[in-house]
Amino acid sequence: MKSSKSYFIPMVTLWAWAMVTTAQVAPNVLFFLVDDLGYMDVGANHPGTFYETPHIDRLAAEGMRFTHGYAANPVCSPTRYS
Repeated sequence: MKSSKSYFIPMVTLWAWAMVTTAQVAPNVLFFLVDDLGYMDVGANHPGTFYETPHIDRLAAEGMRFTHGYAANPVCSPTRYS
């Protein structure tokens, strides 16, 4: 009868191979929910803005931007309620 070690190493190898080959890369999604920030307050949308947003500008330059959005309520009170 074979020892348990002779089964352990091939099983661990098979398990590790299965984990590597079936691993799916999830997309990185970053969602900003800001209470009172206008579209033109971010440097990526309006370079001449008063506010300096270098990190948001870099994220916008390197990633995907959605520039056509819809707000069900144009005031900020729904976000303050939740």
